[in-house]
Amino acid sequence: MKRTFKILGITIISIIAIYTIFIIEESIRTSNNMNSKPVIILSTEINNGNITYNSLGFKLKNKYGVVEDKKILIGQEFWLFDSFLIWAWIS
Repeated sequence: MKRTFKILGITIISIIAIYTIFIIEESIRTSNNMNSKPVIILSTEINNGNITYNSLGFKLKNKYGVVEDKKILIGQEFWLFDSFLIWAWIS
């Protein structure tokens, strides 16, 4: 019985660790490259020219504006579980 709980505990901790590494990697990758998209995209929403990518446990909002008749990226937000703002920037 102890061995089963030990294996189950190690499995759960491993899954949580892999998921945490995935979220950290996606956060760093998308913050360093403005035009990047998440690796896994579950859905995409387009509202008023702004694009929201929903992925596994987080969403990335790209906010666009018009400058000199060109549509450029003016801000990004990284939300964890659609509730917690991890980072954001606006130019």
